This record gives sequence, C-alpha cells and structure tokens, in this order.
Amino acid sequence: SFCSSFRKVLEHGMRRSKIIGGLCHPWLFIEEVSNRDIASELPGVYSRLTLCKTYRLDEDGKVLTPEELLYRAVNRINCTHDHSHAQMDVKFRSWVCIGVNEQVLHLWFELLSTCHSVVAKWYQPWS
Repeated sequence: SFCSSFRKVLEHGMRRSKIIGGLCHPWLFIEEVSNRDIASELPGVYSRLTLCKTYRLDEDGKVLTPEELLYRAVNRINCTHDHSHAQMDVKFRSWVCIGVNEQVLHLWFELLSTCHSVVAKWYQPWS
C-alpha cells in the first residue's frame, strides 16, 4: 500500500533507537517536527486553530499554514487514537490519509526534510 511504501521512504537512513535497539518509528519523528515548528508561536497558533474550528474558516485550506495544518493533524490523531491505545503504524496511516485528503502531504514532506536540526537527530548523515 502507499502508506507502507511511504513509511519505508521515511525509515531509510533513520538512526537506531538506543533503548530498543531497532529502528525508530517515523511517527515519532513527525511528532517532533510538528511540535518544533510551532513551539515558539504556540499561543497564536492555538488561537488561530480555535477560531478556524469554531467558524469553520479553513474549509478550503487557505487560512492555516502547512506547519499549522501539520500540528493540528498530529494533535488530532494523538487525541483520537491515544484513548484506544493505537499503535504508531495506525497513527502514521491516519496522518498520511489526512495529508492526502487535505492535499498537503507533499508540503508536509518538504517540512519534514527541511527541519535540519531534527533531521540530524533522527537520521544518519548519509541519508
């Protein structure tokens, strides 16, 4: 499936976890990127997200930036999936589906690859 292939692309060159000895899951990397991009502007972003939800302002995807959409998607997935103790694979597939449906997956992929400090932490230098 597309999600499995996309996961393999994101796993390529990923560092091994020192705790579990295996590869880290791309979902953890996505969460860190989404939180890092928004952390400095969190109060303003939270207000914009609340207004957009209340007044349905982002129907056509022109009000929020790709960073804000990524942050909103990751938070929504965590809120809805943590109650059922969903695995990271399920969260990752949900994230891909939201990105495709919102027509922003390509923008999110660009965000993931341009967040150099987080990429250096999660990936091998050759990747």
